[in-house]
Amino acid sequence: CGVDEVITYSVTYSGAQRRLAQIEEAAVQGDGSRPRYRSWDPSRPPVTIVNPISVRQDVLRPTLLPNLLDTLRHNLRVRPEEPVRIFELGKIYLTRTEAEVQARKAELAEERVRYPRLQAWEPVPGEERLPLEPRRLAGVMSGPRHPRSLFHPDGDAPAEQLDFFDAKGVVEELLRHLHIEVQWVPADAPLFHPGRVAALRVGDSLLGVVGELHPSVIREWDVPAQRVAAWDLNFEALLRALPERVLYEPVSPYQPVRQDMAFVVRDDLSVAAVRDAIRRAGGRSVTDVSLFDIYTGPPVPQGHKSLAFAITFNSIEKPLTEEDVARLRRRIQHMLERELGAKLRS
Repeated sequence: CGVDEVITYSVTYSGAQRRLAQIEEAAVQGDGSRPRYRSWDPSRPPVTIVNPISVRQDVLRPTLLPNLLDTLRHNLRVRPEEPVRIFELGKIYLTRTEAEVQARKAELAEERVRYPRLQAWEPVPGEERLPLEPRRLAGVMSGPRHPRSLFHPDGDAPAEQLDFFDAKGVVEELLRHLHIEVQWVPADAPLFHPGRVAALRVGDSLLGVVGELHPSVIREWDVPAQRVAAWDLNFEALLRALPERVLYEPVSPYQPVRQDMAFVVRDDLSVAAVRDAIRRAGGRSVTDVSLFDIYTGPPVPQGHKSLAFAITFNSIEKPLTEEDVARLRRRIQHMLERELGAKLRS
């Protein structure tokens, strides 16, 4: 996807963590209807280094974002006319709570019973208090979407900037290759712009968040005043979401049929809910559902919106007739009316 991997230090500056914590504390709390996402748990004290080589490297990182922002700032200053797209897959370090310490202590004692060879070595003092080391997959991107070139010369209009949809596209491509189906839901993430952030959910598991960083975070890091898109994913949760096996279906030898359908729904209804309902109604005969238009205004009633989808029908058993497609359209219409209160827009 054109994103460069970076490897930053496992240490960071405690002052940077305090600044992030202050930004999170100053953020307005949500009403609880959206999942709250925090890049790390500020209630856990940082893992400090006894003899740091620098005052700006005095703690182990509890999140990847500060070091990535430092790298982004440096690159944007050196080459401001070039887009910067970077990511890192690495460990973060979290101090254990007392409950986690006791659980780890019991786990170590159980391992010494299970594996008798361990009894030949003396236990490491305080081993149960070593920090947790979960892995995260995070990235940031900013700058012009296209670098200056002969084909994109400088003009009077400002260059298009990388934004939320660029970061979301990278994550979607990753998930597509991993065969992970996720649900995109609005999220309450204090470090991100409240109107440009979404969380990834698989069942009851929260995989992470994608969005544009809050302007206060950009100001604190002295990054140029422009959009900075980012993602922060729980790598362990991502591995757990991987399917055990991937089943492939034969490609249909028949010509697909594409039909457009527009539905008037409530403003608070998500596109994903409507798309999922269309797939359930059409079953295996619906091979693709793509949103291509959102409209509000007359004649759509106030408090509602019109969602237009391009729906592709196909079958591996026979070519679909006009009667087959009409029957599928009626089934979709009736299910959306019954489950979502949607009305087909003529």
